[in-house]
Amino acid sequence: MECDSVHAAIERKLKNGEIHILSDFISVTLEARKNPTPYEAIHVDYSLVKDFSDKSTWRYNSIRPGRKAGDQVVVDIRAIKYSPEQPIPIASAKFHHLQQLKAVLPRDCHSFYDNLPYV
Repeated sequence: MECDSVHAAIERKLKNGEIHILSDFISVTLEARKNPTPYEAIHVDYSLVKDFSDKSTWRYNSIRPGRKAGDQVVVDIRAIKYSPEQPIPIASAKFHHLQQLKAVLPRDCHSFYDNLPYV
């Protein structure tokens, strides 16, 4: 399968490399293949997430799979929330452990770890 060869190429490139921040995965992915063309990598952020509060952008009015009484219903979803201005904070203990790791990380990666929200 094509995806298996992509993952294998990325893993080979990672074998002797180091990942310090998430954006390092993009660099490794782009460098994993040169010919015929490099792999495409997209940095995912909140700008790619659909704003579900704007009903004009909805494809469907309902996520219910059926249309009449007796048809299947969706019961496992409790809520869908879109909040790009609210990154989910990590636990304080995890934040402090990550701060200790900065001793072995390049200085240009420190600001990423310093700016993580925590509670």
